[in-house]
Amino acid sequence: MWNMSSLGSAAYSRLGAVVMQVEKIHDVKRHVSNGDALHGPKQPPRVAVINLKVTRLIAFVIVSLSLLTASVVCVAAIWNYVETDYAWRALGSLGVVSAAAAIFVSLNEGFGPFVRG
Repeated sequence: MWNMSSLGSAAYSRLGAVVMQVEKIHDVKRHVSNGDALHGPKQPPRVAVINLKVTRLIAFVIVSLSLLTASVVCVAAIWNYVETDYAWRALGSLGVVSAAAAIFVSLNEGFGPFVRG
């Protein structure tokens, strides 16, 4: 069995540095678990006019379907199955639908505290 006196001075200083590093790691874990180190203090839950999760899910589904449709039309236009005019219309429609979904979700979240109090 060895004790601290049998260690050399260099090994003893390294051991002290390791102990200090472990203490720092535990200190960081304590702050992160409280939620104040990375994300700040806990905020109150967000309020929306319509259910927040439902509106985000519906917007995600609509934009995803629009993206899929626009992609299929663009690939069909590349391979000359449809006119290239349809590809530009599909991309324009994708932009309009995406912007409308983003505006709807942001307005829903923005006016939530005013409507629900």
